[in-house]
Amino acid sequence: IVEDSAGNVTRKIATLDLAKVKEEVVIEAGSSFDVNSVIYGAEFVEDLKIIKNINVNKLGEQDLVININGEELIVKVIVKDTKAPVVTKKDVTIWWDQKIGSIDSFIRNVTDVTEVKKEYLTNINYSKIGTQTVKIRVTDTSGNYVDLDVKLTIKKDTKAPSINNLSKSLTVDLPTTIMNVISDKISCR
Repeated sequence: IVEDSAGNVTRKIATLDLAKVKEEVVIEAGSSFDVNSVIYGAEFVEDLKIIKNINVNKLGEQDLVININGEELIVKVIVKDTKAPVVTKKDVTIWWDQKIGSIDSFIRNVTDVTEVKKEYLTNINYSKIGTQTVKIRVTDTSGNYVDLDVKLTIKKDTKAPSINNLSKSLTVDLPTTIMNVISDKISCR
């Protein structure tokens, strides 16, 4: 409705199209996803149906297909992994004649939405008695990584073995043929 200063009035009906959904949304892999976050004025939507949902653990571009008040709409959702793996490390102690079987000996737990690769950044010096720092890198498939410093303690065995629970004398019954061989080699006085 438009009215001028002379009181003349003009009425027209107009249609105003508003974008109901965002064209593109970027979310973090593994995060929670609320379909209402892609709808402008979601609080005014009376009839919402999800036709095709997305997988928040699948990296890349996906189509979210929704139906709002009878109109089917497509939103491009890009799932990205931008966070490094979360790693719980552990220090290790071994004896000087042992070796570390696997890099996993230093890792208690790894949490990430993708597969991870573990690698040593430093070499282990097995000839060094004492504690040394070992550097490890854990990298996910998106290239996000975390570097860890773990402690490896190599202990030297300095305690002589002990023999316990033996009596003072030991009696052994040997077969006669063995005794004959021994007696041929040993002269008794």
